Amino acid sequence: MEGIYFFGEHVRWNLGWNNPNQAGVFVAMWIPWLWALGMWVVGTRNEDGAGRSWYGLRRDAAATLVLAAELVLWFLLCKTYSRGALVAVGMAGVVLLLWRLIRDRRIKGIGMISVRLIAVGVLLFATGFFSRIDPRFVSQDASAGNRLVLWKGGLQMIAASPWRGWGAGQSGSNFTHWFQPLAATERYGGMVNSYLHVGVEYGLPVLVAVLTGAVGLCFLVWGNAGAGRTNNGLSREAAAIFIMAAGSSWLVFLIANVFSTLWIFRNLWWLPAANGLVILASAWAMLGMRSFGMMARALGMAAVLSLLVAAGLYVIGKSVRSDARIAYLPGDRVVVAGAGRQDGRMLIFPESSVLGEDWGKEIRRLASAEEFRDFEISVPLVDCAEVTCTSPQAIIACGSRFSAGLAALQKFPEAHLILVHPVGKPDVPDGLNGRVSVMLPMLDTRNSGRGWKVICKQKGWEISMNPGVGQDIRPVWPGVLRVNVISIE
Repeated sequence: MEGIYFFGEHVRWNLGWNNPNQAGVFVAMWIPWLWALGMWVVGTRNEDGAGRSWYGLRRDAAATLVLAAELVLWFLLCKTYSRGALVAVGMAGVVLLLWRLIRDRRIKGIGMISVRLIAVGVLLFATGFFSRIDPRFVSQDASAGNRLVLWKGGLQMIAASPWRGWGAGQSGSNFTHWFQPLAATERYGGMVNSYLHVGVEYGLPVLVAVLTGAVGLCFLVWGNAGAGRTNNGLSREAAAIFIMAAGSSWLVFLIANVFSTLWIFRNLWWLPAANGLVILASAWAMLGMRSFGMMARALGMAAVLSLLVAAGLYVIGKSVRSDARIAYLPGDRVVVAGAGRQDGRMLIFPESSVLGEDWGKEIRRLASAEEFRDFEISVPLVDCAEVTCTSPQAIIACGSRFSAGLAALQKFPEAHLILVHPVGKPDVPDGLNGRVSVMLPMLDTRNSGRGWKVICKQKGWEISMNPGVGQDIRPVWPGVLRVNVISIE
């Protein structure tokens, strides 16, 4: 119970996990198993037909012990203050009640359900959890608000690169560069949503495959949780209860992953994996060879649903308005288009020492400026021998990436190359032709100005000084480009 995370004055319990959200979903995944155990205690009989006892215990005493164990788990869940885990187990409970209503035409044990709901409500109030799910608090909570902004950007990222994604581990940084509001400063390692995380980093085909397998297990549970006898003579009533327990626990995991990126924690996977094995084994016990047909139908329905979900994510992402249109193209190249006609094209090689860590935001700021709205801006994310883009009118290379700019000028000699605060030895290829402008900072913090002044004099290149700024050009960006770039036809 590390005191790292807090909700107000309440310490959020980690229970030995990395953070309270992991702890919350782990606890929540066990609660459906106690629901199933309680149903088994109340609803099954021993082999001799006795109904008053349950394997040597009075049935009511056994049911009370199971309820007490469940409430202990609810208390631990409340102490994690994980809203995602609470929503997940609540929705799984609704699905389980719906299953029982459809199967039995009525819900058994209304009294125990009422007692359970009252007890859970008391725990929510006693631990202060209710304040965390109060709509007034949620509407003002930065954690919830930032998630919505992040998920909106994730949808845009899917629309910008639907087939191959943005690359493993690149969702957080690329969101910050290309889709985060310009004034925001929060940092993210991912999408804080497992499904968006997969879709953004690996593309929609991989997301469809993941959803098909995950949802297919849920359909398999629903199709097999009936009544009767199993192949080996075991009561199918008991098997149905426990396949629904495994399915409900699996559903808790799936729903919780909407609110956090939990699938990346390998030590959390052993319980969902065990649930999956129970689901498959129970299907085989009840149907034998026929279970393969049921699995095929479940996967088919899941595939259709997954394709619809993927198409919906793409359409929604395309419909979201933003300050600039972003596309991620093969060759690790991002294209930023402002609101203008894109009559001109610009190639930019950014560097953090010149445009800051969030240099993508500065490029978007450039694209949204009135003078540059007609430019389509290509941004190679890595230096490569072949720059795949339409011939640009302007090439901007920042800092130590001046060599990439010089190489691009060799490929596009009609372009105007602007070296912005270059650093390092001015190694210029022989026979380089074309118009070159060099911007140097008045405050030369990298001691590179003298060498570049010499090479500019030798080559006859244009040179300008930016007074009052060091290597970071953001204080005068993007207006400093106005004279050099806007005149390009």
